[in-house]
Amino acid sequence: MLERALHICKEEQGDLHPQTITLLNDLATVMEAQGRYDEAYAFVSQALPLAEKADHPDHHILLTNMATILMHQGGIEHLADAERIFREALKKAEEKKDAISVRYIQEGLSKLTMRKEEKSQKI
Repeated sequence: MLERALHICKEEQGDLHPQTITLLNDLATVMEAQGRYDEAYAFVSQALPLAEKADHPDHHILLTNMATILMHQGGIEHLADAERIFREALKKAEEKKDAISVRYIQEGLSKLTMRKEEKSQKI
């Protein structure tokens, strides 16, 4: 259903329309919730450059979603990328004075730290 909405939105409003970007992010969120991390990453990877180009107001949220997806993918290489992206999202959220996102991102960074510690103990 969301994929059909995305197709229609792209046709009618174009790639840079805020709703197109939001639908890409929504699809990434659904895929992540289903444990389909590669597909989730593909959708958010499409959304991020569009959001940046369109100066989308929720760019920091898309960054947070990408970092969360990378964290859930679990590889040590993904964790380093996730941390870098979480920090970029945090900076943008702080600039926007989005207190809710700042707290959410800080929680994500805490979870990431625990994951990194778990991974290092297994090595």
